[in-house]
Amino acid sequence: MVPEIKLDPTTNPIDLLDGALEQSWNAVCAAYEVGADLPNSQILFDNAKLKTPPKAAETVLVNMLTEVIENVGRFSPWYKQPARAFGLVSFRDPVTRQSRWLLAPEALQLWEPLLQKLTEAIKLNNGLIQATLLVENFPDEEIQDPQVIAQCECSPPKRIQISLSILDKTAIICDACQQPFE
Repeated sequence: MVPEIKLDPTTNPIDLLDGALEQSWNAVCAAYEVGADLPNSQILFDNAKLKTPPKAAETVLVNMLTEVIENVGRFSPWYKQPARAFGLVSFRDPVTRQSRWLLAPEALQLWEPLLQKLTEAIKLNNGLIQATLLVENFPDEEIQDPQVIAQCECSPPKRIQISLSILDKTAIICDACQQPFE
């Protein structure tokens, strides 16, 4: 039995999206006896076509189900069940020749209330979702900014490890020799 998901339409759209995702995740986890944290938005919206909210909601649910499958406990009765038992069927696109998961017809029927809430939340937050996914795809500047060893004119020279971008932007002066680290 799928629990009823209630969302207040007067709620802030961001809270509506967060609430719909959290409630949907909790409902899916409860149905398959899984205890796990809500995956990040990159995982949830992977391959979701946000221009068509109903299809995006189905993709989000497929992604939730695949995450649930990965988190099923070893001693759970769901552990050795095939993907179809979770409502997933494999589909091979004849054009791209790539396989992907889709919701089985019985899963579409079972999760209809959940899909409606997700569709509504995605429709109201399309721009926010796109912005969130874009920001999460930005490379981490700390990883991109190499660290270098700079030294001053002291004898023996003092050495510091510093980000190259900081060293390029400003001069760091040694307090002993009053010369910049280079």
